[in-house]
Amino acid sequence: MTVMHYVVMSAYVLPGHIIWEPQTMVVSCVLGVAFGAGGVHRLIHPVTRYCWLGGAVFFILSICAMHFTGMAAFYLELSPFYAVPEEILSDIVLGVWVFGVTSVIFVVGFVGINIELDSEHESVARVQRMATLDALIGLPNRVAFVQYLAEQPQDKTINSAVLSIGLDRFKEINDLHGYIAGDIVLCQIAQRLSVALGDGEFIARAGG
Repeated sequence: MTVMHYVVMSAYVLPGHIIWEPQTMVVSCVLGVAFGAGGVHRLIHPVTRYCWLGGAVFFILSICAMHFTGMAAFYLELSPFYAVPEEILSDIVLGVWVFGVTSVIFVVGFVGINIELDSEHESVARVQRMATLDALIGLPNRVAFVQYLAEQPQDKTINSAVLSIGLDRFKEINDLHGYIAGDIVLCQIAQRLSVALGDGEFIARAGG
């Protein structure tokens, strides 16, 4: 951003020349780099889910501080001996170009923020699924079971029942055929119970 600013400034076509103040130029570069580094740090190492807002603020400060300080880092020395150059671009063409580039920047930024928010929501949903699902058989785990019970209405007129299903001699399967065979058995049982599940019924693996 700093390089772009000073390259554009050096492209001015004026009846004279630009005199730069090195100290102010250094200050503008330092401010731009410092605030820009802060924005990158907030985005790469977020502490909360709203750190991207802090990153955006840092980037805005970086642009504004570098730009306005940089604009104060020079003055024009006009001379009547310089011929006034002809207009390279008309005001209308220049305005259209500026509007188009600005629109592209806003669209890219808006799309980037939406992608970031979607990725964050997907990550949160994935973590929640991992916390409430049994990784082996894909059924809800004990945490999901406790949550399900807590969400049920406290109505004494509704009949409810909790069944605990145990597998006889399952340890022998693991001992004789190995843990892989035992995992296959658990997956088959979970699949069959899920197919047989009726309306209003809930199944979870409390052990594991």
